[in-house]
Amino acid sequence: MLYIIRAKKMSEPNTPHTHNESKELSESKKLLEAVFNTSSLALHVLKSVRDGAGKIIDFDIILTNSTSARMAGRQVTGMRMLEGWPHTKEIGLYDKFILCVETGQSVDFEQYYEGDGVRSWFRWLASKLDDGIYVTIEDISERKIYEEKLTNAANHLKSTLDSVPALIALLEPVSSEGQAEDFIISSANKALGEFSNTEVADLIGKRVKDLYPEIYGGELMKKYLEVLSSGTPLSIDYYYREFKRWFSIIVNRQVNQRGLVVVAIDITERKKAESEQRQFEILTTLDKLKIEFFNNISHEFRTPITLLLGPVQDLLNSRAIPLVHHTKLEMVERNALRLQKLVNSLLDFARIESGRLDVIFQPTDICEFTTLLASNFRSAIERAGLEFIVKCEKTEPIYLNRSMWEKIVFNLLSNALKFTFKGKIEIQIKSNIKHVQLLVCDSGVGIAADNFTKIFERFVRIENVKARTFEGSGIGLALVKELVEMHGGTIKVKSKVGSGSEFIVTLPKGKRHLSSKMIHELNDQIHELATGDSFSREALGWLPGAEQYQSQPRKKKRSVLLVDDNADLRDYITGILKFQYIVTQVSNGGKAKECLENGFRPDLILSDIMMPEMNGFEFLNYVKASPSLSDTPFIFLTAKSSEEERIVGIERGVDSYLVKPFSAKELLAIVQSRIGRLASKSTNSD
Repeated sequence: MLYIIRAKKMSEPNTPHTHNESKELSESKKLLEAVFNTSSLALHVLKSVRDGAGKIIDFDIILTNSTSARMAGRQVTGMRMLEGWPHTKEIGLYDKFILCVETGQSVDFEQYYEGDGVRSWFRWLASKLDDGIYVTIEDISERKIYEEKLTNAANHLKSTLDSVPALIALLEPVSSEGQAEDFIISSANKALGEFSNTEVADLIGKRVKDLYPEIYGGELMKKYLEVLSSGTPLSIDYYYREFKRWFSIIVNRQVNQRGLVVVAIDITERKKAESEQRQFEILTTLDKLKIEFFNNISHEFRTPITLLLGPVQDLLNSRAIPLVHHTKLEMVERNALRLQKLVNSLLDFARIESGRLDVIFQPTDICEFTTLLASNFRSAIERAGLEFIVKCEKTEPIYLNRSMWEKIVFNLLSNALKFTFKGKIEIQIKSNIKHVQLLVCDSGVGIAADNFTKIFERFVRIENVKARTFEGSGIGLALVKELVEMHGGTIKVKSKVGSGSEFIVTLPKGKRHLSSKMIHELNDQIHELATGDSFSREALGWLPGAEQYQSQPRKKKRSVLLVDDNADLRDYITGILKFQYIVTQVSNGGKAKECLENGFRPDLILSDIMMPEMNGFEFLNYVKASPSLSDTPFIFLTAKSSEEERIVGIERGVDSYLVKPFSAKELLAIVQSRIGRLASKSTNSD
């Protein structure tokens, strides 16, 4: 620069100069040339060119270095600026240079240039130099490439963070007396802005204390400060009371060690699911305990009911009991039957829920079987003054669980009679290509449309509806729905208040909808009705002047071996049979086997299944394996009457099942039937 200044002074007219000054000027020139030619920047000295009025009209490029020639691809020294760099006028740089000379304002200008084989970014710096300017040009192409990459990366990172549902923020500490006490937000993503109900730009620079006072005033702020001081990451689940939301918060120190990175993930739904899962597990455990309770005490429930119903029915059938006591005994019988139905239904529910209900489906003439079931209600329906119509279309055998179908039909007919006071009750079987339908129609009080779904829910009873009785547990139709669905079917209701109701059960034909394990092709199984008497007797109890069942004692004819571990039940059964049969009692299969091995040959064996020492199945195997005993009628007494158990028993040779609780009438009927068949067989043989 010294060289330029002095060269300018010496070029002025009448300016004397000494030999020393010339030498000094020469040395400055050499120094300047050395600096110029070794610089990586393109260096230029421009002198203003003015018109007659003193206005700058261009610049002379009076000095350049080798980098300038290399960068421009040619030598511009001695050229006018608009000749050497014509594009500077188009981009406004020429005007900036003039302003620099006139005002002394420096120039800092970045330009992308493409031309003369050059495609680069340049940075122009200019400062005033007397009546000219000193210009440096720097090739900043590499820097621009890096900046572009950084910008793209930053934009990509921002886009990524904005697409993340987690709340993300960079926090810088705010200190007081050298101690951090709060944080300001230096960066945040879109999710945090939405959570805070504000724009992201409005979060930047704000203090946590002002934005989230709950965090600032609580333990979480202390943990943030601990992470800042120790560098130990933090992971914590935090419930934000103000927003009623759960967050999983992860806090770490920034790479520069000066602030924190905070990520908060909304886990409210997860926490809710975990809570629901815990509740579900608790309820499941309680449910399992309930199911275990029902299953374990089924035997204890049914045996006392048998011992309750039996003597009461004996007394009702006895002519020695004065008529005045019959009303009270009938009340006892009616409520015992209700208790029996309720216990059976609850046990069915428990078994369905636990998956312990052994379900066997076998081909059944649904028309014949349904007609048989319906006949149990004819007496009660006709005594109520109602017309009872049974219509069945013949169809192919339908795979039914017969015990379940019995409960379905009886519950629907019982329900129809309960709410029908005049007109008719009709039961139909209809068939089409793919399905068979059971329809139970009545002309009763009807059901409001908003109760169509409710009536199939457990323990739901519709209030303020006219009925023959207000007794009921509210589980009948719920059980029907469960049993129908286990058949792969559906049930729906059509009804109008005051005009009656129609329940429609639809079952698929064939067996594709059933598991192969559930199918048993045995189609000649004798089905002993388990619940018909309790349903029909209860229905008769709703009617005025219902007739009582009568039983006729018979003469003793043959011998019965009774095997049961319950002494009371043995005595009760013996009391029923002793007027017609010789009854021999034993307490388990082992003792029964001893009797038979000692030569005793009963005409019929009546045995429990669950017994110590030798159970019913083991005793049955022994009897059927003996040539002299194999034809002896064998009847099982059982409380746990699973369908699969029945099938196994029949395959092993058992003749019938009598399910506890049973009535004296049922016991006598099945014993008489089996011994009668034996007597008939003996007569034919003779």
